[in-house]
Amino acid sequence: MRTLQRLKVTNFKSIREQELLLQPLNVFIGGNGSGKSNLISVFRFLKEIVNRNLAGYTQVKGGADSLLHYGRKRSPEMEIVVEFGDGPFANKYDITLAGTDEDTLFFRCETVYYHDKVRYPKKPYDLPVGSGLRESRLIDRKNEHPCYAQILRDL
Repeated sequence: MRTLQRLKVTNFKSIREQELLLQPLNVFIGGNGSGKSNLISVFRFLKEIVNRNLAGYTQVKGGADSLLHYGRKRSPEMEIVVEFGDGPFANKYDITLAGTDEDTLFFRCETVYYHDKVRYPKKPYDLPVGSGLRESRLIDRKNEHPCYAQILRDL
């Protein structure tokens, strides 16, 4: 399992845009209503996504409007990026979810990145997972390339 090094969240619940560069130990301090719980709930949300329960989780949480920052009219989509690293190797999982008229979410884009910083210092290798789908296809593709399986282990 690689270490979580970076988290970027855009338009998720009360979080308009936040990017964190993480260390082995991180402490979140803030007043009530400052977004600490919503930041932590990003990880639960990601777990539900990779377990192919985006639709169920969205419905239980009150629909897409309750998950998008101030609702779909103000924030039509959200993005979550997690990056894991171990020495010269890094994996990244990047999703963009958009709201629908039915108050659900779908994948505008789901991509996995692999970066061997020694062999390819300029750019990571990207593998599209899917787009236009109601549920993640990451688990379906885990045998197609080691990068898919590594991200599933990291998440």
